[in-house]
Amino acid sequence: MKNTVRLAKKTESEILFEKIYETYGIKLCDEIIGYLKENSRGVPQKKDLQGTQDLFVASFISVSEKDETNIFSLARLLNEESQGTIYIPVALDGFGGVFCLKFINKELQTVEYLNREYDREVFVCQDFKEFLEMLDLL
Repeated sequence: MKNTVRLAKKTESEILFEKIYETYGIKLCDEIIGYLKENSRGVPQKKDLQGTQDLFVASFISVSEKDETNIFSLARLLNEESQGTIYIPVALDGFGGVFCLKFINKELQTVEYLNREYDREVFVCQDFKEFLEMLDLL
């Protein structure tokens, strides 16, 4: 029997994160990828974001290809008319609003809340860790 190397099959979430990299040139850090994989479609116990007036998180974004609304499909919608700014969704508010990592020139800048229906963009915090802290998850 010949020596063979069996390549591990990529998971659905790995495929979606690869698509984000191939499409936008954005490689999310391992901590963010790990958290989103572990909490795909997860509902936080505490939904209100500390320090904001009226923002809350209904669920984290799906990282499964089987879900019609997942991290990549929503990123494509959010970035259709992008000019140097890329939004990568991480959570939803349940009313059409999305919490996103905002990248400018492929560098992570902030976490923003976007609601396209009301043409609203709101600064939430500086990074994903702070976002999780606002939900008492760290």
